[in-house]
Amino acid sequence: IIFNRCSDILDALLFKHKYEVRRESRRGDTAKNMLRPENILRLQSRMRQDKPHAFLISAGGNDMFTEGGHETVFASILRDKNPDDPIDLARMDREMNTIASDIQTLATIANNEGVPAFIHGYARPPMRVLGYAAVPIFAGPWINPVLQRKGYSKHQGVEILGVILDAFNDRLSNIANNAPMIEYVDLADVITSKNHWHDELHLDASGWQLASRCSSSCQWFL
Repeated sequence: IIFNRCSDILDALLFKHKYEVRRESRRGDTAKNMLRPENILRLQSRMRQDKPHAFLISAGGNDMFTEGGHETVFASILRDKNPDDPIDLARMDREMNTIASDIQTLATIANNEGVPAFIHGYARPPMRVLGYAAVPIFAGPWINPVLQRKGYSKHQGVEILGVILDAFNDRLSNIANNAPMIEYVDLADVITSKNHWHDELHLDASGWQLASRCSSSCQWFL
């Protein structure tokens, strides 16, 4: 994947659709980190200087699955070895609300500068990639170790992820429904093939190209 020009959604927009793209976050960033005061100031300055047509916010996955070391948001939501009731729904609601609120704040910052924003949800990773690492030893896996520690199989994990990601996607969709300058791109209904995944969290080149095709049809790009 290091040598693939479409290793994320921004690469696909740049190389596949030929948009001019400027990246303001680092790979693996979180919405929470993007809202640090110095990052907000840099973002506002960049928007005033470049006057972009749109602002893509691709965030949420790292907030859920990689931030926090051993006790990630994902781990905090799961009950220990309770297959009949694996998800602490009250905790899930709080955590999803927090992450979605951070993304909404980022979008509002752009809107306040006169820049429309679009946000995307997450598809459910298939069972075959649970346990796959982006870079063995150094990056991942992030999901399956938590499932194993909490006492759940990969099959149960797919169902658990479906509940959590549906809740997250619903929140992002609701944000866009109530904000005329924010558009939601639903990837859950687009990335349906099990063959579009590179690891537990990331798509492969074909998946990113599909995701970018949906994003490029956003009304702000037409």
